[in-house]
Amino acid sequence: MSRLFSCMAAALIVLAALAAQRAWAEPVAVQPVLPEAVGSGQQIQEVTDAVTRFRNGDVDGALALLNTAVKKHAELPPARLMLAQLFAAANQPAAVRDSIE
Repeated sequence: MSRLFSCMAAALIVLAALAAQRAWAEPVAVQPVLPEAVGSGQQIQEVTDAVTRFRNGDVDGALALLNTAVKKHAELPPARLMLAQLFAAANQPAAVRDSIE
């Protein structure tokens, strides 16, 4: 239940940032959802690879890697929420909404 609450809170942060950006027409810093580490400070390779694929335009490949990461690391937020964060960082608000609906 707490994981669901955390995920919903993170989604609200992303949506609030998008609403603020639209209201003021200025870039808004969004608190990162993509984790660089889990507990011990080690990077999660699937997440790192997903970011690379996203940057190369392979959104489906990025989502597949994020889903794999979530299966291996249950403490991660849902894959679509992490994908939404990538879209937010790329200033693609319509894609953010689509990825979390």
